[in-house]
Amino acid sequence: MTDKRSRGRPVGSGKQDAPFLAIVADILIRNPSLSPTAAMKQVRDNNKGWEAASDEALLRRWQDKWSKEQGQLIADAKERARPRAVVVHRILASGVSRESPFGAVSRLQETLDAVGRVNDYLKPFREAQALQRQLKDMIDAPSIRAVRDSMGHAAWLSDQIRRLSIASLGKQR
Repeated sequence: MTDKRSRGRPVGSGKQDAPFLAIVADILIRNPSLSPTAAMKQVRDNNKGWEAASDEALLRRWQDKWSKEQGQLIADAKERARPRAVVVHRILASGVSRESPFGAVSRLQETLDAVGRVNDYLKPFREAQALQRQLKDMIDAPSIRAVRDSMGHAAWLSDQIRRLSIASLGKQR
């Protein structure tokens, strides 16, 4: 019998850590003296969209994924860190009125390409924000809010009963 099923989660069904690992890579590009684990701890402490049983489990999971995807993550981070404002600056400095219409169109295309690259850079952050919104919506669902409100009302009622019993004890004396 060689058809044994593998243990654990099915391949591809893991946590979506790509946006967080992209931030780790960006930190390492900006500060190469940091270790990947130190960068991961910064991301863990500054972002709340991740989920794990514990901080240690999160770091182990990220370290495992980092060891497998490090080359691509660093390459993508270097691409995102490449300066892009130079193209926009050249267009603004040259002035469209002194150019032929064809030159203006080509410079406009360069600007649009630069904007597209910035948009690509921001995609992981938007995905992380969407995940955070989904988690917030789950936490603040009407049913959860109703339970939270009823717990607040129960505490208020308990406090009122305690005050009444203290007041009635005071009147009996």
